[in-house]
Amino acid sequence: MKLTLINTKKGSRKIFSFLLLILTFFASANCQESQSKSEKELLKAKELARQFDSTGVLLIRLSSKSEAINKLKAINPQQAKKVKEEVNKENTEIIKAFSENYTLTPVYYFFSEHSSNISEKNFKGFVLNNKLQPELDFTGVKKTILIGEFGTLDVDKLGINALYLMDSNFETLKKPFPYYVRTLKPIFFLKRNKNKTVANLNSVLLQFSK
Repeated sequence: MKLTLINTKKGSRKIFSFLLLILTFFASANCQESQSKSEKELLKAKELARQFDSTGVLLIRLSSKSEAINKLKAINPQQAKKVKEEVNKENTEIIKAFSENYTLTPVYYFFSEHSSNISEKNFKGFVLNNKLQPELDFTGVKKTILIGEFGTLDVDKLGINALYLMDSNFETLKKPFPYYVRTLKPIFFLKRNKNKTVANLNSVLLQFSK
């Protein structure tokens, strides 16, 4: 009887050891696969950063709120004028911030109502310079185009205020590419001015492309 119990315990220990070995093997395999995937994603992101550094163009989407302003004109012309002035001021601040703090690539602008034209690579007459005049010579040929915008970004199911980047199809980029910078400081949620936000974006992109 004792011999049977001893053999049973030994058999149980062997089975447990065998199962533990299998679990360790699969855990190690999954870890290696995950690491390999992360490395591939990093290499891909680095390649995009280098391409953007060498042949890149940044297009910044500006809001005009033209539809809302036109509707408001019929109801409250004074309020419509006020909204338009606020929008113009906001866009002027964005353009000034990029002109003074962004050095990585050429930067141009377009209005949000022309997003479909930009998506279809119909640039003529819709891509604007820093004076909001059409950049008629811009074709986008052999260029790595990224699109930037100030707005609310979904990060880990949280909406954050940020300056973020999309690809030429308006798909938001993903980590490990440094595709956004917050417009609010982590401490006390103080709002960064646009100059600081754009400078931060320029800095992280420069560092990542090395």
